[in-house]
Amino acid sequence: MHAEGAITALEAGKHVLIEKPVGVTLEAADRLIEVHRATGRKVAVVSQHRFDTATQAVHEALARGDFGRLTSGSADVRWWRSQSYYDSGGWRGTWALDGGGVLINQAIHSIDLLQWLMGQVVEVTAYTGLIAHERIEVEDTAVAILKFANGTLGTIVATTAAYPGLTTRIAVHGDRGSAIIDDDELTYFHAASEGQEGEAYGAGGGENQAEEIMRYGEGGSRPGAGADPGSLSMAHRDQIADFIEAVRDGREPLVNLQEGRKPLAIIQGIYESARTGGPVGIEE
Repeated sequence: MHAEGAITALEAGKHVLIEKPVGVTLEAADRLIEVHRATGRKVAVVSQHRFDTATQAVHEALARGDFGRLTSGSADVRWWRSQSYYDSGGWRGTWALDGGGVLINQAIHSIDLLQWLMGQVVEVTAYTGLIAHERIEVEDTAVAILKFANGTLGTIVATTAAYPGLTTRIAVHGDRGSAIIDDDELTYFHAASEGQEGEAYGAGGGENQAEEIMRYGEGGSRPGAGADPGSLSMAHRDQIADFIEAVRDGREPLVNLQEGRKPLAIIQGIYESARTGGPVGIEE
């Protein structure tokens, strides 16, 4: 009901911040985009992990070209949701109201980050399955192979059937460096210095520069969303602040409707590939 509610608010003259996903179909998202353009209001879609310090650091490094030519990237979401989770609401696990399973409900954040870091996805080939749960219509496990517009290749592994719920990991690799974000923290970062020649066969991955890049302050650990659906980071605060500033300054928010549509298009492509058994092109 996200797109429907957002349209009502826009037509009432309001700016709107929409929880992910922007809609459960591309048709709903495109209808919302039309209303947004007609009203001229500001709209943002929640993708709070774009505001994580680790994600921002990797995005900036990629923009500088620190990793050289990108070669591959991956998003792994190996979470656990019990049967009682799906049984707790009649909308959960339905095509009509949930829009899908682990991909659109849990993994959409990681899919968004992967394409934000790596670039436009142009083709997907995928399999999905309902393996460990009952009484739902949608997938609890999915794997996909991605082709990006820049020639890079990537993978997505997403599941709510990995007991007891592990961390989410985003990895990006190039011919001059790599980075790994695990549980929203930068756990590995290495970029070759100017003129540095890499080892012919690799040398254990090179010096981990993550601490130098991040300069973390003191802070305690927290349970991740892989096991605890209620675990939230302060990145939500930062996204809301960006939305408010966009309204005040008359600019686009970082995650506007067009950005919010991108992971939905990838997910819909994955579903189509799983249904047809072949590759599916992704259009922005």
